[in-house]
Amino acid sequence: MRKFQVVATLLTLLASVSFAFGQTTYVLTEDENPSANTATAYTLDTTTGVTTQVKVLSTGGQGLGGGFFASTAVGVTSNDACIFVADTGSNDIAAFEAPTYKKVGNYSNSAVNWSDSGAGGSIALSPNGKYLYGAYSGSENIGAWSVGTGCALTFINDYTPSAGPDLFATLHVTPDGKGLIVPELDYGIVTLFAIKSTTGALTEVTNATFENISDCASDGCFPYGFDISGDSKVAFFGDPTLTGNGLFALGLNIDTTTGTLTNPSFFTLTAGNSIGNSSFPWFPASSYAHGSGPLVIGMAGYDNGTENSGVVVAEVTETPTLKSVGSSLFATISSSSCTGCAGTLETHGAIAVSAQYPNTIAVYSINATTGKFTLLKANTDANAVGLLSLHVIPETR
Repeated sequence: MRKFQVVATLLTLLASVSFAFGQTTYVLTEDENPSANTATAYTLDTTTGVTTQVKVLSTGGQGLGGGFFASTAVGVTSNDACIFVADTGSNDIAAFEAPTYKKVGNYSNSAVNWSDSGAGGSIALSPNGKYLYGAYSGSENIGAWSVGTGCALTFINDYTPSAGPDLFATLHVTPDGKGLIVPELDYGIVTLFAIKSTTGALTEVTNATFENISDCASDGCFPYGFDISGDSKVAFFGDPTLTGNGLFALGLNIDTTTGTLTNPSFFTLTAGNSIGNSSFPWFPASSYAHGSGPLVIGMAGYDNGTENSGVVVAEVTETPTLKSVGSSLFATISSSSCTGCAGTLETHGAIAVSAQYPNTIAVYSINATTGKFTLLKANTDANAVGLLSLHVIPETR
């Protein structure tokens, strides 16, 4: 089995003040502290790119100090009523309730864990905020939770796709709320689960493989971080293979009504600045609704220090087809560390926010004509030990 690079380091912690989500733009980080984990809320000045700390949420659990580059380890319900933070080191999910965002509790179950692999994983909320799902790399399965009154979690069940257990890194609920997409990166397979609307329980309905594509046979296809169009019809995946040029991406058509995954596709991207390790595709608002238009693909870098982190800007359609139209460099990666490696990436209007390991919140302006990213501000998340996951609030797509 192919196992992917993960990152780790030590710890820091700061105090907090009160805040409440509103018209202000915020960045919420998951700090991956292996001693005392936190999530930190910052206001974001969308003109200057400056972030200002307003709240530190102490989870009462521990992080791993790092993990998969494409991890989504913090989630916020669409009405901002609940915040959930994955404690990947202590194998629990911390829940916080509005308006004070006081911690409700830490929720765990012996059937699921992240820490056995040391690689972490992801959490994902359903659009209606009723259910939460976890990709657990330690127990190599998927966990389902219901969200109850006061943001409390109740374990529903654990699930292992028919393709077999794997180091599950990422997962997302389709925007229509009908399905859960789960990549099995070691097998080159993507599985679709149907979500029972009344209970949140999962039923596997189909899967699709990239392994039959000739390019995958020679270079490998490992579906990793991904994004789904707003009409739930297409997904694009990063493919962080290190055996090829590190600039691959994968596409897949989805139909949650019929329960089908079709047209698995392979793309070779072009980029300068030795950018590599495609990890985190993202649809900006202009292309999110129908999956056609610009797609930004965060490139984590790393690859033993020989590839830089950055972004490839592509044009996509729901066929799916994809072509590169430009690239921007985020950081030059040290050959002896992963400083500057990029995790999750989100756009917010004319700016983009990138989590860069171990503790940088980088904010970029986006050229409306070329899509080129230009650094506005590199902010330090003083609470972060292994920053790879963040979320921008409110969502603008």
